[in-house]
Amino acid sequence: MELREMCRTQVILLHILIFFTCSISSIRGAPTLEATPLEPLLAVAGDAVLIDCVVKQLQNYTIIWRRVVPGSNKTEILSAGEVRIIPDSRFSLLHQKDHETWVLQIQKAQVNDSGRYICEVNTNPRMQIYRLLSVVERIATNTKAFPVDHNYTGCCISNGVPSSCQEFCSLQSVIMGGHPNPWQCMEHLPVITRCLTDGRNHMPCCEKQNIPEVCRSVCSGDYGLTTVLQHYSCMDHTIPTLSCIAEGIELLPGPPQEVYVEALSDTEIKIKWLPPNQNIPVEKFNINITLTKELSDLQELESGMADLKKTSKPEVKKKSESNTVKSFMMVNVDGNKTSYVASGLQPLTMYEIQVISQNSHGSSMPSPASRVLTLATAPEASDPEGGDFNATEGDTYYAHLPNITRCCESKGVPEGKCLRSLCDPADDEDAKLSDVLMCAPYVNVTFECMSGGADHSQCCKQRGLPDVCLDFCRGNITQLDYRHFVCLDHIDIYGNCLLEYYKVLPGAPEQFIVSMVHARWAVLKWSPPTFLPESVLSYVLYWKEVATDEITEYNIVTDVKSPHLLDNLKPKIRYEVYVAARNAFGMSRGSVRAVFTTSPEKGQIEKVMEKTAAYNETACCLAAGLKKSCLDLCTYNMKMSDCKLLVFRPALETWFLRAGAGHTPFCQRRHPMGVPAHMLCHHGDDATGHREHVYRGCRQDNTVYVRRSWKLT
Repeated sequence: MELREMCRTQVILLHILIFFTCSISSIRGAPTLEATPLEPLLAVAGDAVLIDCVVKQLQNYTIIWRRVVPGSNKTEILSAGEVRIIPDSRFSLLHQKDHETWVLQIQKAQVNDSGRYICEVNTNPRMQIYRLLSVVERIATNTKAFPVDHNYTGCCISNGVPSSCQEFCSLQSVIMGGHPNPWQCMEHLPVITRCLTDGRNHMPCCEKQNIPEVCRSVCSGDYGLTTVLQHYSCMDHTIPTLSCIAEGIELLPGPPQEVYVEALSDTEIKIKWLPPNQNIPVEKFNINITLTKELSDLQELESGMADLKKTSKPEVKKKSESNTVKSFMMVNVDGNKTSYVASGLQPLTMYEIQVISQNSHGSSMPSPASRVLTLATAPEASDPEGGDFNATEGDTYYAHLPNITRCCESKGVPEGKCLRSLCDPADDEDAKLSDVLMCAPYVNVTFECMSGGADHSQCCKQRGLPDVCLDFCRGNITQLDYRHFVCLDHIDIYGNCLLEYYKVLPGAPEQFIVSMVHARWAVLKWSPPTFLPESVLSYVLYWKEVATDEITEYNIVTDVKSPHLLDNLKPKIRYEVYVAARNAFGMSRGSVRAVFTTSPEKGQIEKVMEKTAAYNETACCLAAGLKKSCLDLCTYNMKMSDCKLLVFRPALETWFLRAGAGHTPFCQRRHPMGVPAHMLCHHGDDATGHREHVYRGCRQDNTVYVRRSWKLT
């Protein structure tokens, strides 16, 4: 009897446990793959391929990438979690811990990599989503670079344009009218325009064709037409615009690829790039070097000191203080060159670099911007303790670091927190501000010991230390006052400068580039530093949104490796990123800065504010008794996306605003967007001599077009 009761109790407890487990699971929510893009992917043989999968609420499940074996229904596992299973080393997985994006990377893609790829969550039953990849052969260099009809369907597919809108991705199809209703593809037109222009600058041709300024943004690949007024103003200029693009595709060079910048000295930088992908001759490269106005925080300019602390605002010199400051430089380089050394720059100054391809017919659009910080002026100082600073093998460089702790002890610094916080530069990053403040009376002694008789002020200045703190870096601080409290929060900066002086820190990472950018993520790549690469333990990534009117702090991601997936970004936002190398002693200086802008997200349309027109259309509609729900139609600046929502609602009154007689040309211009020819606007006299409103509803394809005509007496 007791055994039966015990079994019954266990069964009840088991049911309760299952109930609570299911309840908790339902509260947290099951994993979902709904945010994963479904568009097919198209790649060229030899290029890298990135196949992304977005998994929300993964919990403790595992992501598995599979590939369908060609000619069968079998699949092979490529990766499980972040571990590669397939022996082919071309495959790898990019993922950031606790983030939702999982990217399968295929280096040097081959034609036989084409097929169906599966992103799977090992739930029960398992959840799967398929991604289709097509890899095509690269066009031979002895053939024409582009077909006559300028078909860029591949670009459209890779940027998420659905198949129903891909007819717009061929100039011939657009010109001949073989395309669907533009209403269906309105949200994809910015991407389609960027693909059609293919990185070439068609603006000079559009200006020669007298295309209105409001319509010229299309000529540079930037689709900025959002209002009804803009669309109708530019409709008559569609053919000249497409003609300019068709001509430019045949004649203009594409932009340079993989532009990379590195600082050589306090006045020189080296710029390197790869030739354009397009097989069109380049006569010269135009290099634009701009002293950027969007300077990063000087206290965060170099990643050796950048941490999660908030520091004081930098004192930035105004350009007017020196007549020698060059705020902009433009240099022309021969078309067969792929590098250039720019000189005559200012020390400790951030520059932004863009490169443009040019030939006799015109130019490309600028390459993505890169930023670089020139070095500080080298101080005249002897090598510390006569050491050999060229030693880079094994552990030989460790011998160059002097015994600072012993120096501090001999000068009266007590053992304990003060000795650890102020006299060990390798532990400065862990020093707490409260400990440093408590040890303030010994600061002059510790800095004298750490300086080694050398002036470190240039390094401190380059890493962003305020001017009031530079005496610490010179080792000649004699008296502390309230102004120096801000310096105590940056003890780690000085520690890294000291370690750099003794040649125990690695060099900055090299060849830092942004290899691919999407709406929500980007892939970053870099190479190890030249100096002490074997000492590097990890890399640290710094990224932030680029603000034009304020100084913002960097977000910090530790323990990253190349290539790195930077995700959780915002669409159509400009970002600045760089990396630094860390070893057992501290942090290197930062790499060159890369600046990029994320792509627009599918379905996102930029909001554009227009100036108020002199004629108040809304007042006219109110006086005419139009429904409040339809007032959005009473402006020429109404967005086409809003118009789409209103026009295609059944039995909705669509108003064509006019101020006078003869509206047939207006409706003829409207006809390509879907107004039947037999429903063109007209006007007529009325018996009373007053303004007459005639509403005629015409139902066609379940859509009601109601017209308004009037005559003013």
